[in-house]
Parts: sequence; structure tokens; C-alpha cells
Amino acid sequence: MTGPQKHKLAYLAFAACLILQGNAFAGSNTARLTCTPIRSEARLVRLEGDVPASIEDLNLKITLGAASTTLNRDNSDAYTVENLAKGVYTLTIRSKNSGGTSILYAVPSSVVSKDTPNGVSVKFLAYLDTPIPGRSEPVQSAADMLDSVRLTCTYLYEI
Repeated sequence: MTGPQKHKLAYLAFAACLILQGNAFAGSNTARLTCTPIRSEARLVRLEGDVPASIEDLNLKITLGAASTTLNRDNSDAYTVENLAKGVYTLTIRSKNSGGTSILYAVPSSVVSKDTPNGVSVKFLAYLDTPIPGRSEPVQSAADMLDSVRLTCTYLYEI
């Protein structure tokens, strides 16, 4: 390969990277997650907001009665493990303020996924372990947590 051919190949590779990068950005978004307690659940916990998808952003409110906690990218770190086609969805959020960790995990056999014109809509049953909403003190023990709260969730991702 001659010098000019190498330069031409390098320019083409650079242009391809720019094009692919632009396409990934154009199709990026967070997902909307809404979870409500199942009928038999005594603890009326609700989750609602934006969670990481193709953009790693977070703005999620966890409510118990009149008390609530808002988790966002400024006060929390969030991680997801998902393969919705196989029934896998786990959201882990660690609060930088309280040190507490919220974990929402789908029951794999309950995950029902439906393609939409611009994304996917998923419904599933889930369990949530989370610090008691509205607490301002750091999590010290299991008494500061809600565990295995049963929820019905809807996950909507659209570009």
C-alpha cells in the first residue's frame, strides 16, 4: 500500500467512526420506569422516573406514603443489568448521601416485552430492596431498609 492509499484509508476509517458515533448518539435515550405495589402488598411503595438505558442518566423518585426520596446522577450511582428478551432486568442504585443501596430486580418469568414503533414496552413483576424513603440519616442497619417489596412495573424505552 502506498503513502497516499494509507492516508485515504485512514481518512475513511476516521469518517466511519464519526458516522457511527453520530448514529449512536441520535438513537440514545433514558427509559421511563413506573412501578406500583401489587394489590396484596401492605407497603405502598411507588417508583417513577427515568433510568439508565442507552444514556447513563437517572432521575427516579421512590415514594412511601407522604415520604419520598429522589435519586439522580448528582446524588447516586446507577447500574443496570438487562437482557429483556431473556427476562433479565436489575437496577442497582447507590446513594452517595446515605450510603444505602436500592436494588430492583424483575422476576424473569413475568417479563413481557412488546416492540413499539420507536422502542420497546416491557411489563414485569419485581422485588425492591431500598432504604426507607424520606430518611436523611445514613443507613446503619436492616431496620433502615424496606426489603422484598413486591411491585408491578412498566419500562418504556423510545428514541
